[in-house]
Amino acid sequence: MKINFPYTRELKQIANTLLDKGDELRLVGGCVRNFLMEKPITDFDLACKYVPERTMEILKKAGIKTIPTGIEHGTITALINGIHFEITTLRKDIAPDGRHSKIEFTDDYLEDAKRRDFTINAIYLDFRGNVYDYFDGLKDIKTGIIRFIGNADDRIKEDYLRILRFFRFFCYYGFVLDETGLESCIKHKDGINKLSSERIKMEMFKILKATYPVKTLQIMQDNGILQQITDGMEFDFTKLALFCSIKQKLNFKESGVFNLALLLKQRKEFAEDLEYLKNKWKLSNQEYKELVFLLHNNIKECFESEVKELLFKFKNKDWIIKLFLLDCTLNRDIKRKSIEYLDKIIKFIKNYEIPELSITGRDLIQMGFKEGRELGETLKKAENIFIESDFKLNKNEIVLKLSKNK
Repeated sequence: MKINFPYTRELKQIANTLLDKGDELRLVGGCVRNFLMEKPITDFDLACKYVPERTMEILKKAGIKTIPTGIEHGTITALINGIHFEITTLRKDIAPDGRHSKIEFTDDYLEDAKRRDFTINAIYLDFRGNVYDYFDGLKDIKTGIIRFIGNADDRIKEDYLRILRFFRFFCYYGFVLDETGLESCIKHKDGINKLSSERIKMEMFKILKATYPVKTLQIMQDNGILQQITDGMEFDFTKLALFCSIKQKLNFKESGVFNLALLLKQRKEFAEDLEYLKNKWKLSNQEYKELVFLLHNNIKECFESEVKELLFKFKNKDWIIKLFLLDCTLNRDIKRKSIEYLDKIIKFIKNYEIPELSITGRDLIQMGFKEGRELGETLKKAENIFIESDFKLNKNEIVLKLSKNK
């Protein structure tokens, strides 16, 4: 089979540099899969017969910048015009332990394909447009099934992350659930505990930020997979399904943090849940701060004055938009709130010029206030006076009110 793949100028440059007899280099994985599924191509992975040091040597001689991103695993990165191309030497796994595996280089594409996870990720493409499909991945693309290569138990025991990847790929590319694969995931779910927190979070956030993650999350929960990585938490996905039904009409950027907040905020123990996930998933400081804000704040009536106050206090329009949508989804019949209404509030937030308090701590010290606790309390009073005036009072007017209350 041949296809008309959109080989970029940069890809052609790499191919012209590395190809000698015509079979030293092939595209593989996501770029081939996504092209065949008519989905956007977001990155380029290539499989190469040269050992990584030789690959780097050839590319460097051609003036192409290289980075030894994972050279111990056979992977180097070529950088051309700001675009990254991961090039990995053909390999096979030796003695995998469920998290890592020793590897051995090979020059056999079939051996390399055997060590991959799913059939749809093991389709290779050379630079003449020839497709190499060793495990019927093309058929599985057409039927929308995510199927492990070979024996599912063996693939999972090689790397337990493949359990989460099974659900992630089903979420993005699947239509039919492979029951054999599901049974193996359930059978080996305890192996997830061997994975690092970072790998778990990476996969879960990819699932959470999908266009419609509800079906996948429900299957994971029904079969005890989700509980395995959330300390037994169970979630109601009804509100998430509701939000997913309208978010595209609002041009809402997919957000794993927002969807996680939506699920957590429906639980009475959300504060404790968040602390657990902070440690279990190794949430970044930014992710944690955003979740704290979304879980511990509310918009009572979505009135303009309330939104203004939140914008003044937190100075983060993205967070306020998410809080507004979170509140509408959880506490109101969002379907009755017209898209026009929701869109109007979002545009107001985006276009609102956040006011700045004109009075400073130095101003208060000159007025006779002492540094320390008193100064902090007075600054807070100044902020409240400014808020109550609908942000209209100037510096002198705020000072006057503070002086009267001093």
